[in-house]
Amino acid sequence: MASDIDKKCRGTFWIVVAIMLLGVFVRGYSLDEHSMWFDEHAGVAYFDESEGLLSCLDEQFENRESPPLYFVILYYVNKCFEPSLLALRWLSVVFGVLAIPLMYLVATRVAGRTAGLVTALWLALSPIHIIHSQGLRPYPLMFLAALLSVYTFLRVIHNDGHPWWLLNILANTVLVWTHFFGCWLLFAE
Repeated sequence: MASDIDKKCRGTFWIVVAIMLLGVFVRGYSLDEHSMWFDEHAGVAYFDESEGLLSCLDEQFENRESPPLYFVILYYVNKCFEPSLLALRWLSVVFGVLAIPLMYLVATRVAGRTAGLVTALWLALSPIHIIHSQGLRPYPLMFLAALLSVYTFLRVIHNDGHPWWLLNILANTVLVWTHFFGCWLLFAE
């Protein structure tokens, strides 16, 4: 009996990994062929001209509608790798793909294993999620933080212990520092 459960868990793990690989493929396919949109350019225009992160943030965020966390991460990715549009876009791809197993966990917690797998597959193939996961905007990180927030909140309300409270606070902090719309999820929780 226990070995059947172990096989089922291992099988589920590999299915989720396969769905994630599918997500990497559809998000990474022809990623270098996309041109930069105006709002993407506005988000990264100061990286090369700035004298440092604080200078970049001063210039960039005078009239910004988004909090700075995503752009701080983007700044350091730009500094760590050869500055290129492709390297910057891969950051969003990574955030988008990491959302797939979290979607599985949330849906499994709410509706069971089969629903979790189907939901993860839907997210992996979702055209709107793919498009946002290929851009230089904070939406993939916001979605990832929102899923982590929901998952940790579900663990908290099922009395799974204090570490889930801490993770929930961390996820909500990342969420609010990524996009102001993240505040709505805080009110819902």
